[in-house]
Amino acid sequence: MMELINKGVSIKTLRDRKIIAHAVTDVPGGVVLDMTGYKGKQLYAGQPVYIEDLDGKENYKPLNIATDEDNGKQGSFEAIPESVEFVGVITQSKRNDEPNVGITRSGQVNKYACYIEITKEIEEALELIDFNGIKR
Repeated sequence: MMELINKGVSIKTLRDRKIIAHAVTDVPGGVVLDMTGYKGKQLYAGQPVYIEDLDGKENYKPLNIATDEDNGKQGSFEAIPESVEFVGVITQSKRNDEPNVGITRSGQVNKYACYIEITKEIEEALELIDFNGIKR
């Protein structure tokens, strides 16, 4: 398994290119995520990002993790917060202390390769992304 090690922290990136199978549109320049309350060990490729209104300003947040991947078994997300607008998915896995990420808005994502399980509810919320990847 390929891992990036920096500042004593290693993250999983091996499947990133398999997860984002084809990016059609993205958020130019990416975004900086608000990590307040985030529980995951890292940010994962294919992880949904939503916008919440924070005093009239757009605030980008990753969908929070309930359980991280464990020995190849997909983890799970917490429930989707009410009244949020999904913008896309994280393009590349990153450390939590580097929340500047690329966002894929439309394209193909292989949900079977994702580190965290993509539920039907997430698929419906991100209708510009085709999650029907090849199961391997």
